[in-house]
Amino acid sequence: AAAAIRPVALKGAALLESAYLTPGLRPMVDLDLLVDEAQLDTAVGALTANGYHPHPALRTPTTSAGAERHPHHDPLVRQDRWLTVELHRTAGPALSARASDELAGRALPSQRGPHLIPTPGDHILVLAAHFTTDRELGSQTALGQLADLAHVIAHADVAWPALVDAATRWGVAGRAYTALYAVGELGLAEVPAEVLAGLAPDGAGRATAHTLLAERVLATEPRLMLSMRSFPGSARQWLFPGGDYMRARY
Repeated sequence: AAAAIRPVALKGAALLESAYLTPGLRPMVDLDLLVDEAQLDTAVGALTANGYHPHPALRTPTTSAGAERHPHHDPLVRQDRWLTVELHRTAGPALSARASDELAGRALPSQRGPHLIPTPGDHILVLAAHFTTDRELGSQTALGQLADLAHVIAHADVAWPALVDAATRWGVAGRAYTALYAVGELGLAEVPAEVLAGLAPDGAGRATAHTLLAERVLATEPRLMLSMRSFPGSARQWLFPGGDYMRARY
């Protein structure tokens, strides 16, 4: 704020305000902030001046060709705090700079600080893009991503026609369909049938949704997972449910 930058909070930081009724239900390991591309260096400088620096164990990955930039800058961390800060140049994977600018342009003022939060519909598209892309990075957080989507649907006022329109313009209609169909299949939230039909009239994306559920939700056995974003002094573990339990739920 002192550097005249008003970021848009993404994922956990915005969900605590818009979707989760009790903050303890949505732990965070990083703080995702979307900033204008032209202000990215200024934002990094503002955090650096306050003791935040890149950590060698937390480098952002690149594409297989190494040609595309990651959606966010290298995570920044301060020695006395465990929460990392990720400054995003785009709102997420598969979301272009144009889509990110549009999202930021209609973001809503936060009630908790000098930042903005996405509209519920735009945030669903951000979360859907992560759910359908993170498997390429070896992520095992799919169930949490679907829970985020379900909480937005259940507790926020989603403008569904605007969501379908934006998903089509941004070229992520198929990703949105896949993620929302998965939410419905697991019974986490009810997605209007007309919304799914608007995103993919022919149902293309169902097979992908079932593949993602099989790969990332229906695990073979219970196991403790160590966070990929852990670094010395902040190791985090959680239990990933086993296949028998998850298949029964599924």
